[in-house]
Amino acid sequence: MFFSFVTFLIGQAGLSGLEVALAVLFLALIKGQLVGHYFMGLGSVRGIWHWPVFVWLFIPGILIGTAFYLSYTTG
Repeated sequence: MFFSFVTFLIGQAGLSGLEVALAVLFLALIKGQLVGHYFMGLGSVRGIWHWPVFVWLFIPGILIGTAFYLSYTTG
């Protein structure tokens, strides 16, 4: 809930820019990892079963972060 509240405050403050966008993306990735770890119960699972959520968050996170960076540097 803390990360969601921080994201809300960033939006209410009207902050913008590459650093803010990447920070909000990072908070979203952390929240997704926490959901997989605690609510989906993957924190206590042995073997490779906790990796699909990490990969599912990591690959789109890298692609979205790269898109933010490229749009910032070219625009």
